[in-house]
Amino acid sequence: MSVAPRILGIDVSCGGCLVGAMMSGMKVIGALESSAKDIECLTSNGIPCYLFEDPMDFSAVARTDVIFCCNRGPSSMDRLRAACRALSPRVLVVEGWQDLPLKVMEGFVEYRDVLSWDLLGCPIEDARTYVVAFKEDMKPPCRFPFPDSIGTEVLPKLDKAPSSGLFLSPKEIESVRNRETRNRKKGFRFGHKHLVKGKKCPRIPQGFYLYRHAVLVDDDNGMRRLSVPEIMRMMGMPDGWKLPSGIHDSYRMASTTSPTPVIKALLDELMVWIG
Repeated sequence: MSVAPRILGIDVSCGGCLVGAMMSGMKVIGALESSAKDIECLTSNGIPCYLFEDPMDFSAVARTDVIFCCNRGPSSMDRLRAACRALSPRVLVVEGWQDLPLKVMEGFVEYRDVLSWDLLGCPIEDARTYVVAFKEDMKPPCRFPFPDSIGTEVLPKLDKAPSSGLFLSPKEIESVRNRETRNRKKGFRFGHKHLVKGKKCPRIPQGFYLYRHAVLVDDDNGMRRLSVPEIMRMMGMPDGWKLPSGIHDSYRMASTTSPTPVIKALLDELMVWIG
């Protein structure tokens, strides 16, 4: 009986990538974080967390086969490289929320591709660059096969009885319509910030937790913001996954976690090579 590969997350927000890893049959050993709120969220869901310090004492971190890093910027890459030097994982997986360096880590053979979320089971029209890197002494005999499509369209699951507090006031609706008109006159596509009923969910903009009016849905009863549970469902997170108190932190974590079905599709391919 083979032993499940052990995976550590870095900068994973509320842990979408780790949920995807568990669905793929990997053993989650924890997450390396710098945000107290992220640590609070992950530990409340049973995921051990390690607070990153510089220099970091990695003696408490268990043996690691795979490191999954959500690249939020240079600090994420610094944490990833420090973890690699200390833990010697076999594989790195990096999701590019910010621009990725040309070389993620020396001593690894890297493969990268852009994955479209809405083609892999997440009803959000967005895409990210993903890097899968193998240690040079265990690189695959051919190019790593990134997943491309599940072949079926997944529509967003919206609340049947949304809270009245999510609906926009007439003044806010007027502001949205004026912004839409201005953008269209300039030749800009307004659609990625506005969900028309029955269409796919738009991409969730950066800073969504601060500007929640940026992603809207035309409900039967009027125009409204998306709720946190709606975003969590669109990201593929399981019902009952705990988020911290505070609306801003909840929106931030929900909208910046990794889409679980996309990560599962990617790690399913990886398990063929290392499982």
